[in-house]
Amino acid sequence: MSASVEDIELHLNQAQTQVERINALNALAYAVNRSDPKRALMLAEQAQQLSKEGDFVENPYKKGLAESMRTLGMLK
Repeated sequence: MSASVEDIELHLNQAQTQVERINALNALAYAVNRSDPKRALMLAEQAQQLSKEGDFVENPYKKGLAESMRTLGMLK
């Protein structure tokens, strides 16, 4: 069973690490991609960017990139 949008938003707000934040952004983007495509686009783009900066400048977070690209692909 998938988490509700509200649960994912709570997890996003409580994210303590960059990976937790990226994963929550991707989960939320996927959860709202049909009901709010503009928001999903913004969330997926944010996850994609975070997957390539900070701790991931030298070695991007591949799971974060892949999930954000999946959602972006669904939206375009």
